[in-house]
Amino acid sequence: MQDELKVLAELLLTKTKILESKCLTAGFDGMVDEINHVVSQRINSNEYSRIQTIEEYGKRIMSAAGKSSNIELVPIQKKLGGNAPIMAMAASSLGVQVNCMGLLGYPEANKIFDKLGQQCRLIPLGDNGHTDALEFTDGKLMLGKMNSYGQMSWQRILEIMGEEAFLNLLKESDLFACTNWTMLTEMNGILQNINRLLPDDSKVLLFIDLCDPEKRKTAELVKTLKMFTGMNRKTPVILGLNFREAEQVAKVIGIKGALQDGTEGLLKAVTHINDKLGIYGVIIHSVKYAAGNLGRVNAEVSGPFCSNPSITTGAGDHFNGGFCSGLLAGLSLKQALLTGVSTSGCYVRNGGASPDLNQISCFLNDWAIGKYPD
Repeated sequence: MQDELKVLAELLLTKTKILESKCLTAGFDGMVDEINHVVSQRINSNEYSRIQTIEEYGKRIMSAAGKSSNIELVPIQKKLGGNAPIMAMAASSLGVQVNCMGLLGYPEANKIFDKLGQQCRLIPLGDNGHTDALEFTDGKLMLGKMNSYGQMSWQRILEIMGEEAFLNLLKESDLFACTNWTMLTEMNGILQNINRLLPDDSKVLLFIDLCDPEKRKTAELVKTLKMFTGMNRKTPVILGLNFREAEQVAKVIGIKGALQDGTEGLLKAVTHINDKLGIYGVIIHSVKYAAGNLGRVNAEVSGPFCSNPSITTGAGDHFNGGFCSGLLAGLSLKQALLTGVSTSGCYVRNGGASPDLNQISCFLNDWAIGKYPD
């Protein structure tokens, strides 16, 4: 593993020109994320102790059942949010040409997206949502206000862009990422029209992120997964999942038994899920591991786990941005997975700053010499 990390650190620095020649388009959501800590005990006006884990927070909430409770949130950071904008930021920071389209504010993008707009092309299609993200050391809770998400539909794309402009965007993209299927209830209509517009011999990679489909009906998810299988006949489809999403998908497609988190468990999961779906690729990332089945090739990696991240909101989207950038750079599946976990690992340690290619290279070298023992 040490040698593989060093080789990749050096190899990535040779990929600048090829990444600059590639185009990634990400859509269709958009949020303003307010990152919060939850107060355990208020010490004085400036100091407090923090609720560290989701379990501890759950116990606090349960203790209020039948009574009431005053829970204090401390805003830590306000930043751009949404799966598509964060993935776009990650990929553009690595040097890829990026289009980001979706609920970025309308008719002008919200100022929270100004920095993203300096790195890539923004295509505002509707009003952004708002999320209060509660950060814990073992994960996050996303409390979303998404009234505007009902605006995002194929009809909206036609009204704002027109079909010809959208088709041109699709043609210029080497990878087209459709994120947040769960929250965007009209996403299937967009996907159906993408499939209609694609030529039979399309080479564009279609990357799909469901985003925690538990709140959608099982029948809807099953129908959508079958649609991915049909779309794969025209163009390669990659389904990106975190561990929780993988559990949900495995359950609805009839895979029996609990998925096991770990390199062997994830490797078995991506293989079984793709045996059922029959698409080009399935990728699963958990907090500590990642695995993929791509073109019937398997690979798995252990990631640079961080026990005390400065931020976790957006970590999965940075994995997706890093992984997809690795594919566009022509890396092997394992190298792309390592690029994904390194992009995410760098992000959660650096307070939410999206790393560039040099920073990822340095991170890989540091990881190789044991700087990240967690």
